[in-house]
Amino acid sequence: MEPLTLARTLSVVNTALAGAAVGTAQAVFDVPDRSRRFLGWSALVVAGSAALVASDALWGRATGERTVPPADDVVLAAPETRLLLGHLAVAAVTTPVWIVGRRVPSRLRERGVRRPNFLLGVPLGLGYAALVAGVERTYARERIAALA
Repeated sequence: MEPLTLARTLSVVNTALAGAAVGTAQAVFDVPDRSRRFLGWSALVVAGSAALVASDALWGRATGERTVPPADDVVLAAPETRLLLGHLAVAAVTTPVWIVGRRVPSRLRERGVRRPNFLLGVPLGLGYAALVAGVERTYARERIAALA
């Protein structure tokens, strides 16, 4: 696969995974047992981490001979640092939504909605994915620019 296409594809996949992770994390609140809820969140973290590691490994394998290895293994490269800061900024922006919306599921339950967290998980996941899309697209552009 061509690096430009691969970078864009990985950007879309990572954006979709981020949105799915946020939506699923909200939907897991409908699970009645606390230990099952914890297992659901743990599985989500493990699956998301594995997907991101696989994404980076796929990129490294596809562009291995074209990229320059980092001078220092401890310091993150500039694109990865900006990606991390972008994700932290998105998390900081979405935290007030979570704080303000904590009472929404109980209000929906009072109105007769059977699984309010599942219902809220879909728009939350889509909204988070929309915010992360810009961060991931920028990262894809920087990856391509690093090859030139």
